[in-house]
Amino acid sequence: MKRLILVLVALSLSSLALAQGSEKDGFSADFSVVSRLEANPWIDFNGSPTQSGIDMGSSSLYFLGDGQITKNLSFSFMLNPLTTDPATLYQNTFRSDDFDWLNWASLTYSFGDFSVTAGKSYWFCATFEEDDYDFDRYSFLSTSVWNGYPMYQWGAGLSWAPSDAFSISANAFTSPYGDYFFKSGLFGFAGIASCEMKGLSALVGFATMQDGVGGWVPVATCGLKAEVGKFTLVNDIYSQAWSELGGFMNYVSDGMSISYRHNDQWNFSAHFIIDVYESIPDPIQNYRAGAVCEYSPIEGLRLHAMAGLDNNQTAAFSIGATYNFSFSL
Repeated sequence: MKRLILVLVALSLSSLALAQGSEKDGFSADFSVVSRLEANPWIDFNGSPTQSGIDMGSSSLYFLGDGQITKNLSFSFMLNPLTTDPATLYQNTFRSDDFDWLNWASLTYSFGDFSVTAGKSYWFCATFEEDDYDFDRYSFLSTSVWNGYPMYQWGAGLSWAPSDAFSISANAFTSPYGDYFFKSGLFGFAGIASCEMKGLSALVGFATMQDGVGGWVPVATCGLKAEVGKFTLVNDIYSQAWSELGGFMNYVSDGMSISYRHNDQWNFSAHFIIDVYESIPDPIQNYRAGAVCEYSPIEGLRLHAMAGLDNNQTAAFSIGATYNFSFSL
């Protein structure tokens, strides 16, 4: 916790100092404090007798910001200082194979159509669910990769964006199969391309990472999004699924959704998730399906209700609220 407090103080002091010189160096920044509180009742119909329970789900606190320090130098960070199990956040500080309180923190230097980014970020997943903020996702209605893969890794990347509609990047990062970044000496490499057209967006990526036993794990990812009027359709595909044992398994993860935004206040969506794992004699197949209703009565506040069911006859529910307090310098 002391480390977190020092980081927050340092960020605040540096922001104030930079803001004082903003007239000459072009400094600007946007910050947000986001709190998410939810309750998740669940029922396992396979229990004998029927088992049920309730937990606090994805209740968390986030502090994030991004902006430019100079004309060519920008920054971005997101901290997750509090969850329903805060001890693990700090016990896992700076580990490569798990999540911790520092989601990402990076600097980007841009020159012409090129940019160089270094720090902690997500370097290889070319999907829209990975591109979402954590507090905008529902874990029951996300793939095994989103739920289990420690996507935020230390690394660096070179990007080329000749237009607002197209970009490609080449990245190098610490492998999630290592324990502590750089100490384990395990790395990965990835290439990602993104393209946007009227009403259509596509992400494509390929990565390979060291597994710690002398091999390399290849993972291809793809995200497709189509917007038609008030409807948005998304399909995210991973060429491998993420195992609870802490590694990628052969076969596939696929997340599909369709959303209907009635207006600025109401949003409805339906989701279908499939994770298929390598297993002998037959592959293991896990399915989840569900629906979400989101309501934003005032600026910054979002209320939600979610219901879902998986092929193991476990029913999940969630009700909660997310509040985003934003300010600029």
